[in-house]
Amino acid sequence: MLQTINKISICSAFTLLTACGGGGGGAATSGTAEGFWVGSSSTGYRVALAVLENSETWGVYYTRNNGYIVIYGALFGTSNGTGSTFSSTGSDFNLLKWSVVNGSVTGTVVPKSTINAVATSGATVSLTYSTTYDSPALLSTIAGSYIMNGVSASGTSSNAPMTIDANGAVRV
Repeated sequence: MLQTINKISICSAFTLLTACGGGGGGAATSGTAEGFWVGSSSTGYRVALAVLENSETWGVYYTRNNGYIVIYGALFGTSNGTGSTFSSTGSDFNLLKWSVVNGSVTGTVVPKSTINAVATSGATVSLTYSTTYDSPALLSTIAGSYIMNGVSASGTSSNAPMTIDANGAVRV
């Protein structure tokens, strides 16, 4: 049986965050922006964004379509929150256009509450803090069966079943 849509978004975020390498050390520089944020953009997409303690920022933008989450792009960059000021620079990996665009956003942050920002493109984003950032990561949260849909460079669409066990092993 397929798991809920929320687990798919958690799986997507987990996949992106595993690229961070974990560990750390060093002083936190993300300030008041650190956390997991969810919300919407003026372009019509939903946004999920993680600002880590080292200021690395990872995210996706997506829509919900007939009970499925459709990811349209990924975000990577560096974010900072100082007082009530938020800023971020990075790259937008647009999966529809097969393009990468560098840019920045500036705006306001209320720690563990909201981020409101405007991109250099003019798009706006409104995000709300998610307390899931304050909970320990558990592999059991994403354990389950999924059907992943993808499109190749030639435009061919395919479905691939995927299972993640309680130890984090992925079977395709």
